[in-house]
Amino acid sequence: MVAPDWCHFSQRLQRSRAHKQVKGADAPFEDERFAYVALSRARVERRPSRVLAQPDVGKVEVAAKLCTPEGVAVARVPRRAKADYASARRWRWGDAV
Repeated sequence: MVAPDWCHFSQRLQRSRAHKQVKGADAPFEDERFAYVALSRARVERRPSRVLAQPDVGKVEVAAKLCTPEGVAVARVPRRAKADYASARRWRWGDAV
């Protein structure tokens, strides 16, 4: 991967009243980023691609940045591919596709 990309996912956490006061925050939530590594002794035959960021869903296509076995790639799924487009619209950050 090349900067600024990095494998992580974002999780929205609720803040308590005390937490908001200590941080001087107005929002009742905070988005935390997490990264992880999964290891296995067993050989993995086919590793799925992962969605690196929230996909851009447009009227014409869905564009998503994927981490593939060959490296980082941008997948574009056109609306005319109806089944694939419907599936790609449900992709979320961190999903295996």
